[in-house]
Amino acid sequence: MGAGLLTGRWALAIVAAATLAACSPSMAASQATVSRDATTASSPPAAAAQATPVEAQELTASGPVTFAVVGDSLSLGNSPDFDGGVAGNLSWVYWAQGDDATFVGGTAEVGAASWSQARRAVPIDADVLVMALGTNDMSADASFAATAEALTQIAATVGAPRVLVLSVPPRRYEREPSTVEFNGWLQGLAAEHDWQFVDAARVVRDGDTWADGMTGDGIHYSNEAIPLVGAYVGFALRAGG
Repeated sequence: MGAGLLTGRWALAIVAAATLAACSPSMAASQATVSRDATTASSPPAAAAQATPVEAQELTASGPVTFAVVGDSLSLGNSPDFDGGVAGNLSWVYWAQGDDATFVGGTAEVGAASWSQARRAVPIDADVLVMALGTNDMSADASFAATAEALTQIAATVGAPRVLVLSVPPRRYEREPSTVEFNGWLQGLAAEHDWQFVDAARVVRDGDTWADGMTGDGIHYSNEAIPLVGAYVGFALRAGG
């Protein structure tokens, strides 16, 4: 499918995400229009160059891709068979996939930290690995070095030639390390390994906090936010390496 031919649920979410990215953060929730199908510690690693976050408006499609995801509840949603490549519409994965981006499975578990997912990861025949982890790592009494080691192990185990690392969304009640700090460390890790850091959480933020309507509990994406995040990741998946 060409870059200009976006159809189906992904196209609808793309319009919403593009609109949101163009708005000022305080206007994001009110101006974004999405399908209502969706229901419902800490010292940094050694100094590393910062990866350049993917900017959705700069991406162009490069052809069909297959992708695997290793994540937590933010990715799992209501997926009936995530490991088997079936995502539910309360997962951003559902909104990232389409005719030219096929979800082939992975692992996503409620409450999972990166090191627990490193034990669950298996080799997968996929063009792209998307790692969407870190929210639960930040709540654990562990250094970022543990996260870095786990993500590196996941990437090596899955074996995809291209790796995307997603930013973590804000937390309503921040603690150390802050989300901003943690995302900075993820960027550095991505640069070190020649991965892509994708700031998909930007479409749900107002500054460094949640935009109105983008979360219910301060941790998870709201029904309105899920398609926006999926659309943003969808841009990155289709952009090529």
